[in-house]
Amino acid sequence: MKTKAYKLAAELGLQENSLLEWLRENGYPNARRADTIRADVAQAARKALGRGARTHRSGGRASRTTVPSRPPPQSRKSRQSARQSGAHASVRGGGGGGGGGEGFKVSFAELLESHLPSDATAGRQALPDTRITQATRPVTTNRPPVPDPADDLRIRVARAESERDRAQQEVDVERARAEGYARDIRRLERELIATREDTTALDALRADTERLELERARLKQQLAEAHDERATLEQTCTELQTELQDTRAALDEAKQGDIDHGTVLGDLETARQREIAWRTRALELERAVAQGGDIIKLLKGQGLEAFRQQVRVLRTLLGDESTALPVLRAIRQVDAPALEKLIEERLRPTCAHPLCNRITRGADQIPLRVDDDSECAVCGGDAEQRWFNHMVQECSQSGIRRLLVIGGDDTIQTRLRALSQGQPVDLRLVSADEEALPARAAGRVEGCDALILWSSWVVPARISDPYAQAALAADRPIVSVLGVNCGVVPLARATVNRVARTHVLRAV
Repeated sequence: MKTKAYKLAAELGLQENSLLEWLRENGYPNARRADTIRADVAQAARKALGRGARTHRSGGRASRTTVPSRPPPQSRKSRQSARQSGAHASVRGGGGGGGGGEGFKVSFAELLESHLPSDATAGRQALPDTRITQATRPVTTNRPPVPDPADDLRIRVARAESERDRAQQEVDVERARAEGYARDIRRLERELIATREDTTALDALRADTERLELERARLKQQLAEAHDERATLEQTCTELQTELQDTRAALDEAKQGDIDHGTVLGDLETARQREIAWRTRALELERAVAQGGDIIKLLKGQGLEAFRQQVRVLRTLLGDESTALPVLRAIRQVDAPALEKLIEERLRPTCAHPLCNRITRGADQIPLRVDDDSECAVCGGDAEQRWFNHMVQECSQSGIRRLLVIGGDDTIQTRLRALSQGQPVDLRLVSADEEALPARAAGRVEGCDALILWSSWVVPARISDPYAQAALAADRPIVSVLGVNCGVVPLARATVNRVARTHVLRAV
């Protein structure tokens, strides 16, 4: 149970200051006499300070046995001195009112006699004498009492015992304090040993931590290597899967190839049979031709020795629809590949326009007259295409491969790009919105064979002048397209005229 500090001091028979000092030295620096002490702390105080209290009680009992319960008669002065010395001894030895008289060094009867009045004490002492010898009571005179040496000795003994008990109490307190210090020292030693063990364990733990850090770094490096190896393996696996897919595709193709090969072998066998049949038929035709002769030999037999006369006769026969079909049926020996090649290379469908015929003959081809202009292979019924092809032909014959056109609206540039597709002449178009820097203009002119400039109504002079100056410096022909409007026909006509004049001047 919890108890107050002063009650615990009274229970132990100690001074309150001694108990408070013990409490302050054992972890309670602000302990006061009215504070409530916990049960575990009170039990520890009883164990630590109980020895001094038991010694104090045994000393008190010994003092009571040495003092007689019935002291001899004393004078008033001696009783007062004894009362004062007893009071001082009780103050020095008790230290509290709850100890049950353990601090007193005289008997209870003596204390009672010291507290009674002197007249009552004298009357009680004279009472037996009155009963015994009242008739023969001596007559006393008023003289001072004679001091008794036994009372002085008794007082000194009581004071010495009081001093001894107080010294013993102080020794017990100091012993308890020393035991507390010893316990603190042992506790601190245990804590020091524990601290050293903890320090050793901490060093070992630090070493383990460093080792684990090294192991962690090594494992991290191994993990990174494992990740890299895994990435490599995944990439290799992906490549192997791709190769496997390609191999399977190739295998499927090979199987399909085997199937196709079987089909081809079948077709080849069929072709061989057809070849044998065709050869047989060719032999028959050769025999028939050998028997009938060729058309040239037949014409020579008719007296037409000149080749021109033979051509005129055949043209006359083929020119008439009534005789053309019998002539074609009569001609049996025909070289089909040679005739097909001749038709594809030499004949060109051409309309009746003279410029188209000129372009066809300029390409070393024979015009094949068509009635509809849209079927013409040169113009297709478009005048712009006709003039553009004429320009391309003239440039090719003059050795011009690259033309640089400066300016023009989007429509004319789109048209020129469409017409130049698949032509042997490269047409380079420059927008009029671009800044005409001299260096850029010189570089573009240097990479071309001829320069085409629109009139100042179409392209401002500030745009075309740098290109013209660069062309003059590089000795490149300049084609000037006159007129307010820009079109393909004026551009092609101006280019043809300029290229033809340059070709003529170079030839002269």
